[in-house]
Amino acid sequence: MKQINTTLSETNTQEAVRRSSISNGSAKIARVAMGRRNSIQQVLEDWSRIFTNSPVAILTALFIFSVLLEIFFSFPMYLDLMSQMTGKGNFVLALLAALFIVLWGAYVSHLLAKKMSPSVFDYTVYNEMKFSQKAMPQAAAEEKAQVATRRDLIKGLIYGIFLLAIVAAVSWQRVLLMGTITASDYSFIHKLLPVVCVLIEIISGLYVGYLIRRFRESLKVRKFHKVYIREKDFCAYNTRMAHEHHQHAIENGEKLHYSKDLYDSLYRYDHRSQDDDNYIDPIPLQKTLSVTVADDQGLLHGAHLAGRLSNDEYCNSIYTNDQGEGILSWDSDAKEVLWVYVDNEQYKGPFRENSKIRIDIKRIKQIELK
Repeated sequence: MKQINTTLSETNTQEAVRRSSISNGSAKIARVAMGRRNSIQQVLEDWSRIFTNSPVAILTALFIFSVLLEIFFSFPMYLDLMSQMTGKGNFVLALLAALFIVLWGAYVSHLLAKKMSPSVFDYTVYNEMKFSQKAMPQAAAEEKAQVATRRDLIKGLIYGIFLLAIVAAVSWQRVLLMGTITASDYSFIHKLLPVVCVLIEIISGLYVGYLIRRFRESLKVRKFHKVYIREKDFCAYNTRMAHEHHQHAIENGEKLHYSKDLYDSLYRYDHRSQDDDNYIDPIPLQKTLSVTVADDQGLLHGAHLAGRLSNDEYCNSIYTNDQGEGILSWDSDAKEVLWVYVDNEQYKGPFRENSKIRIDIKRIKQIELK
């Protein structure tokens, strides 16, 4: 819970306005976080629909299994290779060499994925349309994806053949050396097994890039959800505190001044539930009438304002501030204030919604400022 510093000198009215301002700030942050969370969740759902009929789980499990086998069978080969290069076996360097081959195979698989899997191609088209800096039709996205598919296919074949050749060469060399040392005749499978494992990695790793990106986006969803929950709770706490201070201000007879933030907090407190996502939604715009009151000595501070609407309902009652201004507000469908009351004195309208008027008490004159 965030800390709120409150000074004893503040009145309930001032504290209610301050708390409501903090509340609305948290509501805005929560809305942004919720929007980002929902947007990413929608993307994840769209991705899931694209890969619905694809063997993502099976091929990825096969990829992981082939990686483990490749490291298991090839690790002694890389250990021997490092021994020849450095003069002694080095476990760390051998492990890095094995991981290098695995990552190389995964990259080759990623390059070939759009050509080998229609779902990956559709996924690429979707991302082009969704995340492009400028909107593009599906035909243009498909054309761009086709160009990328051909380019990546050529690169993938070159890198893949080169990778298999390196693995085969190292495997053949090790088998020949081991045969010379032990005078044993190793079978063809000993020479071919590391190559087969790498080839299976390339074929089965089509969805690894998608899964990595999906995992990264899922982490973002969790992060934005935590921000949303934290700020929503903080908003609710300060909304409740604003309401309590506002009630004490009324009970203590403090002069109330209009505040949009306070109005929003009170509306949220009265009409919304913290259990609903719409708790932090923007508050509907209310109708207002700005009234400036003056007398012979200038702008009048502390004058009590009220108003009767064209549908015979009443708007809020308020006191003018240091600039002699008070803002009457209401939520009904009425578009005009028929009567304005200044310290119980009537001033006839009608006055339009969302306008400004000035009332001079001595001359009893109303000038509507458009």
